Amino acid sequence: MNLRILLCVLLAAGWAVARAAEPAPSPPLAGMAPRSVALSSDLVHVAGSDMLQTAIGEPLTRYAQDARLKVKVDLQGSMPALSGLKAGKIQLAILTAPLGQPPAPKEFKVIPLCFAVDYIIVNQANPLNVLDLRQLSSVFGLSEQGGMTWGTLQVGADWAARPIVPCSTSTDDGLVIEIFKNEILGGNALKPTVRILNTAREMVKTIVDNPNAIGLGGYDPGAPCKVVQISTTSSAASAAVSSGSAKGAAHPTPEAVFSGDYPLRLPFYLVYKAADKASVLPLLRLLLSDEYAARLQAEHFVPVPDTERNRARLELDNPD
Repeated sequence: MNLRILLCVLLAAGWAVARAAEPAPSPPLAGMAPRSVALSSDLVHVAGSDMLQTAIGEPLTRYAQDARLKVKVDLQGSMPALSGLKAGKIQLAILTAPLGQPPAPKEFKVIPLCFAVDYIIVNQANPLNVLDLRQLSSVFGLSEQGGMTWGTLQVGADWAARPIVPCSTSTDDGLVIEIFKNEILGGNALKPTVRILNTAREMVKTIVDNPNAIGLGGYDPGAPCKVVQISTTSSAASAAVSSGSAKGAAHPTPEAVFSGDYPLRLPFYLVYKAADKASVLPLLRLLLSDEYAARLQAEHFVPVPDTERNRARLELDNPD
Protein backbone atom coordinates (compact mmCIF):
# COMPACT_ATOMS: atom_id res chain seq x y z
CA MET A 1 0.00 0.00 0.00
CA ASN A 2 1.53 3.33 -1.00
CA LEU A 3 1.47 6.52 1.03
CA ARG A 4 -1.36 8.12 -0.93
CA ILE A 5 -3.66 5.12 -0.42
CA LEU A 6 -2.69 4.81 3.25
CA LEU A 7 -3.42 8.48 3.87
CA CYS A 8 -6.82 8.13 2.25
CA VAL A 9 -7.65 5.06 4.37
CA LEU A 10 -6.39 6.48 7.65
CA LEU A 11 -7.69 9.98 7.24
CA ALA A 12 -11.09 9.06 5.83
CA ALA A 13 -11.59 6.86 8.86
CA GLY A 14 -12.02 10.03 10.86
CA TRP A 15 -15.56 10.27 9.49
CA ALA A 16 -16.57 7.20 11.42
CA VAL A 17 -15.09 8.29 14.76
CA ALA A 18 -17.57 9.85 17.16
CA ARG A 19 -15.98 12.27 19.56
CA ALA A 20 -16.40 10.81 23.02
CA ALA A 21 -14.90 13.79 24.87
CA GLU A 22 -12.92 16.93 24.31
CA PRO A 23 -9.12 16.47 24.46
CA ALA A 24 -7.72 16.43 27.98
CA PRO A 25 -6.10 19.74 28.89
CA SER A 26 -2.31 19.81 28.70
CA PRO A 27 0.06 22.19 30.46
CA PRO A 28 0.51 25.60 28.83
CA LEU A 29 3.41 26.01 26.46
CA ALA A 30 6.60 26.89 28.29
CA GLY A 31 7.24 30.61 28.25
CA MET A 32 3.93 31.45 26.62
CA ALA A 33 1.37 33.37 28.60
CA PRO A 34 -2.21 33.59 27.37
CA ARG A 35 -2.65 36.54 25.05
CA SER A 36 -5.26 39.18 25.59
CA VAL A 37 -7.77 38.46 22.84
CA ALA A 38 -11.31 39.69 22.77
CA LEU A 39 -13.85 36.89 22.96
CA SER A 40 -15.47 36.37 19.58
CA SER A 41 -19.18 35.70 19.34
CA ASP A 42 -18.48 33.06 16.67
CA LEU A 43 -16.99 29.67 17.29
CA VAL A 44 -13.75 28.94 15.41
CA HIS A 45 -13.64 25.29 14.41
CA VAL A 46 -10.14 23.83 13.90
CA ALA A 47 -9.85 20.40 12.31
CA GLY A 48 -7.19 18.33 10.62
CA SER A 49 -4.71 15.49 10.74
CA ASP A 50 -4.97 13.17 13.73
CA MET A 51 -1.20 12.68 13.53
CA LEU A 52 -0.81 16.10 15.18
CA GLN A 53 -3.17 15.49 18.09
CA THR A 54 -0.50 15.44 20.81
CA ALA A 55 1.67 18.16 19.28
CA ILE A 56 -1.15 20.57 18.45
CA GLY A 57 -4.63 19.41 19.44
CA GLU A 58 -4.34 19.22 23.19
CA PRO A 59 -2.18 22.34 23.83
CA LEU A 60 -4.24 24.38 21.36
CA THR A 61 -7.41 23.52 23.25
CA ARG A 62 -5.80 24.62 26.52
CA TYR A 63 -4.46 27.83 24.99
CA ALA A 64 -7.88 28.72 23.60
CA GLN A 65 -9.43 28.26 27.03
CA ASP A 66 -6.79 30.42 28.74
CA ALA A 67 -7.02 33.15 26.08
CA ARG A 68 -10.84 33.14 26.19
CA LEU A 69 -11.13 32.15 22.55
CA LYS A 70 -14.18 30.20 21.43
CA VAL A 71 -12.35 27.41 19.66
CA LYS A 72 -13.26 23.79 19.00
CA VAL A 73 -10.28 21.59 18.14
CA ASP A 74 -11.17 18.38 16.35
CA LEU A 75 -8.24 16.55 14.75
CA GLN A 76 -9.71 13.41 13.20
CA GLY A 77 -8.19 13.39 9.72
CA SER A 78 -7.22 15.57 6.78
CA MET A 79 -9.96 14.42 4.43
CA PRO A 80 -12.94 15.23 6.69
CA ALA A 81 -11.22 18.51 7.64
CA LEU A 82 -10.85 19.56 4.00
CA SER A 83 -14.46 18.64 3.28
CA GLY A 84 -15.61 20.70 6.25
CA LEU A 85 -13.44 23.61 5.13
CA LYS A 86 -15.03 23.58 1.68
CA ALA A 87 -18.50 23.44 3.24
CA GLY A 88 -17.79 26.41 5.51
CA LYS A 89 -18.14 24.33 8.68
CA ILE A 90 -14.45 24.61 9.55
CA GLN A 91 -12.44 27.83 9.65
CA LEU A 92 -8.91 26.44 10.03
CA ALA A 93 -7.63 23.09 8.80
CA ILE A 94 -4.27 21.44 9.44
CA LEU A 95 -3.80 19.11 6.49
CA THR A 96 -1.26 16.73 5.06
CA ALA A 97 -0.88 15.72 1.43
CA PRO A 98 1.66 13.70 -0.56
CA LEU A 99 4.52 15.82 -1.88
CA GLY A 100 3.76 17.40 -5.23
CA GLN A 101 0.02 17.55 -4.55
CA PRO A 102 -1.69 20.70 -3.23
CA PRO A 103 -3.42 20.19 0.12
CA ALA A 104 -6.42 22.32 -0.93
CA PRO A 105 -7.91 24.11 -3.97
CA LYS A 106 -6.35 27.38 -5.11
CA GLU A 107 -9.00 29.57 -3.50
CA PHE A 108 -7.72 28.67 -0.02
CA LYS A 109 -4.75 30.22 1.76
CA VAL A 110 -2.02 27.67 2.49
CA ILE A 111 0.88 28.08 4.95
CA PRO A 112 3.48 25.30 5.46
CA LEU A 113 3.70 24.32 9.13
CA CYS A 114 5.94 21.28 9.64
CA PHE A 115 7.08 17.92 8.31
CA ALA A 116 7.15 14.30 9.40
CA VAL A 117 10.65 13.11 8.47
CA ASP A 118 12.43 9.78 8.01
CA TYR A 119 15.95 9.40 9.43
CA ILE A 120 18.59 6.89 8.38
CA ILE A 121 20.57 5.87 11.46
CA VAL A 122 23.78 3.86 11.98
CA ASN A 123 26.12 3.00 14.83
CA GLN A 124 28.66 5.72 15.70
CA ALA A 125 31.46 3.29 14.85
CA ASN A 126 30.16 2.85 11.31
CA PRO A 127 32.20 4.96 8.84
CA LEU A 128 29.17 5.56 6.62
CA ASN A 129 28.20 9.25 6.48
CA VAL A 130 26.23 9.72 3.24
CA LEU A 131 23.82 7.68 1.13
CA ASP A 132 22.20 8.62 -2.16
CA LEU A 133 18.69 7.68 -3.22
CA ARG A 134 19.82 4.74 -5.37
CA GLN A 135 21.81 3.31 -2.47
CA LEU A 136 18.88 3.75 -0.10
CA SER A 137 16.69 1.84 -2.51
CA SER A 138 19.28 -0.94 -2.68
CA VAL A 139 19.58 -1.27 1.09
CA PHE A 140 15.86 -1.28 1.93
CA GLY A 141 14.06 -2.03 -1.34
CA LEU A 142 13.49 -4.97 -3.64
CA SER A 143 15.89 -3.60 -6.26
CA GLU A 144 18.58 -5.71 -4.61
CA GLN A 145 17.65 -9.27 -3.68
CA GLY A 146 19.14 -11.02 -0.69
CA GLY A 147 21.82 -9.69 1.63
CA MET A 148 24.31 -6.91 0.94
CA THR A 149 27.69 -6.06 2.38
CA TRP A 150 28.99 -2.66 3.37
CA GLY A 151 31.50 -2.96 0.56
CA THR A 152 28.66 -2.42 -1.95
CA LEU A 153 28.27 1.06 -0.44
CA GLN A 154 32.01 1.69 -0.84
CA VAL A 155 32.62 1.72 2.91
CA GLY A 156 36.30 1.17 3.88
CA ALA A 157 38.15 -2.10 3.47
CA ASP A 158 37.79 -3.05 7.12
CA TRP A 159 34.01 -3.06 6.65
CA ALA A 160 33.74 -4.30 3.07
CA ALA A 161 32.88 -7.94 3.91
CA ARG A 162 30.50 -7.16 6.76
CA PRO A 163 26.79 -7.80 6.11
CA ILE A 164 24.36 -4.88 6.10
CA VAL A 165 21.53 -5.46 8.61
CA PRO A 166 18.59 -3.16 7.69
CA CYS A 167 15.81 -2.55 10.20
CA SER A 168 12.82 -0.26 10.74
CA THR A 169 9.90 0.23 13.12
CA SER A 170 6.24 -0.65 12.77
CA THR A 171 4.37 1.26 15.46
CA ASP A 172 5.49 4.34 17.35
CA ASP A 173 7.07 6.11 14.38
CA GLY A 174 3.75 6.32 12.52
CA LEU A 175 4.20 6.75 8.78
CA VAL A 176 7.94 6.10 8.65
CA ILE A 177 7.78 3.10 6.33
CA GLU A 178 5.07 4.57 4.12
CA ILE A 179 6.98 7.84 3.62
CA PHE A 180 10.05 5.86 2.62
CA LYS A 181 8.16 3.56 0.27
CA ASN A 182 6.49 6.50 -1.45
CA GLU A 183 9.54 8.79 -1.77
CA ILE A 184 12.31 6.21 -2.40
CA LEU A 185 10.74 2.94 -3.55
CA GLY A 186 8.04 4.26 -5.86
CA GLY A 187 5.34 2.71 -3.71
CA ASN A 188 6.95 -0.73 -3.68
CA ALA A 189 7.49 -2.84 -0.58
CA LEU A 190 10.56 -3.14 1.62
CA LYS A 191 12.73 -6.18 0.93
CA PRO A 192 11.98 -9.22 3.13
CA THR A 193 15.38 -8.98 4.83
CA VAL A 194 14.45 -5.67 6.50
CA ARG A 195 13.87 -6.45 10.16
CA ILE A 196 10.69 -4.74 11.39
CA LEU A 197 10.89 -3.92 15.09
CA ASN A 198 8.01 -2.91 17.35
CA THR A 199 9.40 0.38 18.65
CA ALA A 200 12.03 3.01 17.95
CA ARG A 201 13.67 2.06 21.25
CA GLU A 202 14.14 -1.50 19.98
CA MET A 203 15.64 -0.22 16.75
CA VAL A 204 18.11 2.02 18.56
CA LYS A 205 19.16 -0.89 20.81
CA THR A 206 19.66 -3.07 17.72
CA ILE A 207 21.92 -0.44 16.12
CA VAL A 208 23.87 0.11 19.33
CA ASP A 209 24.38 -3.63 19.83
CA ASN A 210 25.17 -4.38 16.18
CA PRO A 211 27.48 -1.95 14.29
CA ASN A 212 26.42 -3.62 11.02
CA ALA A 213 22.81 -2.48 11.45
CA ILE A 214 21.22 0.48 9.63
CA GLY A 215 17.88 1.83 10.76
CA LEU A 216 14.94 3.64 9.18
CA GLY A 217 13.30 5.71 11.93
CA GLY A 218 11.17 8.74 12.66
CA TYR A 219 13.60 10.88 14.66
CA ASP A 220 17.23 11.38 15.64
CA PRO A 221 17.85 9.35 18.81
CA GLY A 222 21.24 10.99 19.41
CA ALA A 223 24.39 9.26 20.69
CA PRO A 224 25.46 6.48 20.44
CA CYS A 225 23.79 6.51 17.04
CA LYS A 226 24.39 8.94 14.18
CA VAL A 227 22.15 10.21 11.39
CA VAL A 228 23.31 9.62 7.82
CA GLN A 229 23.19 12.48 5.34
CA ILE A 230 21.08 11.95 2.21
CA SER A 231 22.33 13.02 -1.21
CA THR A 232 20.05 13.52 -4.19
CA THR A 233 23.00 13.00 -6.59
CA SER A 234 24.56 9.57 -7.07
CA SER A 235 28.14 10.78 -7.45
CA ALA A 236 28.22 12.66 -4.15
CA ALA A 237 27.56 9.81 -1.76
CA SER A 238 30.47 7.52 -2.59
CA ALA A 239 32.94 10.39 -2.30
CA ALA A 240 31.69 11.30 1.15
CA VAL A 241 31.55 7.98 2.97
CA SER A 242 34.73 8.77 4.86
CA SER A 243 34.90 12.55 4.70
CA GLY A 244 31.43 13.14 6.09
CA SER A 245 30.58 15.89 3.62
CA ALA A 246 29.59 16.12 -0.02
CA LYS A 247 28.00 18.57 -2.36
CA GLY A 248 24.30 17.85 -2.43
CA ALA A 249 24.31 15.84 0.82
CA ALA A 250 22.00 17.08 3.55
CA HIS A 251 21.14 16.44 7.18
CA PRO A 252 17.43 16.66 8.10
CA THR A 253 17.63 20.29 9.29
CA PRO A 254 14.52 22.49 8.99
CA GLU A 255 16.14 24.36 6.10
CA ALA A 256 17.10 21.21 4.15
CA VAL A 257 13.75 19.54 4.75
CA PHE A 258 11.80 22.64 3.71
CA SER A 259 13.84 23.14 0.52
CA GLY A 260 13.66 19.48 -0.45
CA ASP A 261 17.43 18.97 -0.24
CA TYR A 262 16.54 16.33 2.34
CA PRO A 263 13.83 14.33 0.53
CA LEU A 264 12.40 11.93 3.14
CA ARG A 265 9.50 14.07 4.34
CA LEU A 266 5.73 14.45 4.55
CA PRO A 267 4.40 18.04 4.84
CA PHE A 268 1.62 19.51 6.99
CA TYR A 269 -0.12 22.81 6.13
CA LEU A 270 -2.35 25.44 7.73
CA VAL A 271 -5.28 26.07 5.37
CA TYR A 272 -8.09 28.64 5.61
CA LYS A 273 -10.36 30.87 3.52
CA ALA A 274 -9.33 34.49 3.07
CA ALA A 275 -12.75 35.53 4.39
CA ASP A 276 -12.00 33.77 7.70
CA LYS A 277 -8.61 35.40 8.23
CA ALA A 278 -9.72 37.71 11.06
CA SER A 279 -11.20 34.87 13.10
CA VAL A 280 -8.25 32.49 12.67
CA LEU A 281 -5.45 35.07 12.87
CA PRO A 282 -4.70 34.60 16.62
CA LEU A 283 -4.43 30.85 16.10
CA LEU A 284 -2.22 31.22 13.03
CA ARG A 285 0.16 33.47 14.96
CA LEU A 286 0.31 30.94 17.77
CA LEU A 287 0.95 27.96 15.51
CA LEU A 288 3.72 29.87 13.70
CA SER A 289 5.38 30.98 16.94
CA ASP A 290 8.78 29.92 18.25
CA GLU A 291 7.08 28.23 21.19
CA TYR A 292 5.01 26.00 18.96
CA ALA A 293 8.00 25.22 16.76
CA ALA A 294 9.76 23.93 19.88
CA ARG A 295 6.76 21.81 20.77
CA LEU A 296 6.64 20.29 17.29
CA GLN A 297 10.33 19.41 17.58
CA ALA A 298 9.70 17.77 20.95
CA GLU A 299 7.11 15.56 19.25
CA HIS A 300 9.62 14.62 16.50
CA PHE A 301 8.19 16.87 13.77
CA VAL A 302 10.45 19.25 11.85
CA PRO A 303 8.99 22.80 11.83
CA VAL A 304 9.48 25.09 8.85
CA PRO A 305 12.59 27.29 9.24
CA ASP A 306 12.50 30.43 11.39
CA THR A 307 12.83 32.64 8.31
CA GLU A 308 9.77 31.08 6.70
CA ARG A 309 7.70 31.40 9.86
CA ASN A 310 8.75 35.03 10.22
CA ARG A 311 7.83 35.71 6.60
CA ALA A 312 4.44 34.06 7.06
CA ARG A 313 3.72 36.12 10.18
CA LEU A 314 4.64 39.35 8.38
CA GLU A 315 2.31 38.48 5.50
CA LEU A 316 -0.50 37.76 7.96
CA ASP A 317 -0.09 41.25 9.43
CA ASN A 318 -0.47 42.89 6.00
CA PRO A 319 -3.86 43.42 4.35
CA ASP A 320 -4.75 40.99 1.58
